[in-house]
Amino acid sequence: MTHSNPHDHPSPDDWQELLEDYVLGYLSADETDAFERQLANNPELAAEVAALQESLSLLPYTLPVQEPSALGQARLLRAAQAQGPISLSLPKDEATPPEASDSPTQRTLPWGWLLGPIAALGLVALSVDNYQLRQQNQETARVQQELEQNRAELEQLRRQMQEMSTVMASLQEPGARVHSLVGAGQASRSNGYLVTVPGETQMVLIARNLPALTEDQVYRLWAVAQEAAPPQYCGQFQQTATGTAEWIAPARGCSADPAQYLITLDAPDDPLDSAGPLMMRSDT
Repeated sequence: MTHSNPHDHPSPDDWQELLEDYVLGYLSADETDAFERQLANNPELAAEVAALQESLSLLPYTLPVQEPSALGQARLLRAAQAQGPISLSLPKDEATPPEASDSPTQRTLPWGWLLGPIAALGLVALSVDNYQLRQQNQETARVQQELEQNRAELEQLRRQMQEMSTVMASLQEPGARVHSLVGAGQASRSNGYLVTVPGETQMVLIARNLPALTEDQVYRLWAVAQEAAPPQYCGQFQQTATGTAEWIAPARGCSADPAQYLITLDAPDDPLDSAGPLMMRSDT
């Protein structure tokens, strides 16, 4: 049986025929060499061929006689045409009655003798189907993974929009101020904005790249009224996954346009008259 060049990109039907004919030894020498080069570059396909060859080696020698399927008959006919007629000659003294002719008797082989190759073809077809099904399952899993990732990104975007609505509401307040923040120390890559309204205690922070906190850590905001003045405690917060935090300051003076804002890393029970390591500061 002649096949298209295996170096091309065969269709699933071509792969099935190539697998069947290769395992059953129906390929020509050139086709066999080309197909084996394909196997060298496709470990999964090579493993499939090895499994088929092992299955064929375990086929029983005696199987019940039954009619083959239409597909099996067609493939057997192609094989028979390629190999020539099959006959069995028996001497007259062993298989013919006394009155029979002296010439050898031609006997037709029963379907049971052919059942082994038919079963082999069935195993090959089933294995090819399984190979294609695994490829389809892998593609389905990849698409599902992408969908899950898209859902997660959409959920994060939804949370960001909800939290940003608070920021937008603060910015719409008369006299709202936006203070630019830059990173310091171990948060040197951080940056963000602090939104305040003079005379109001609500504070809103938008920050990027602040280090994640452990359970025994908080961020604290401090206001420095004027240069060299001690910092005033203005509340503490734990940043959300979206980089937005909102809290109420303990005094209205925290929003009265201080000379500088500081953000430090502290423990929740640290005293309020001393600050921990500096993480961010307003850009003066």
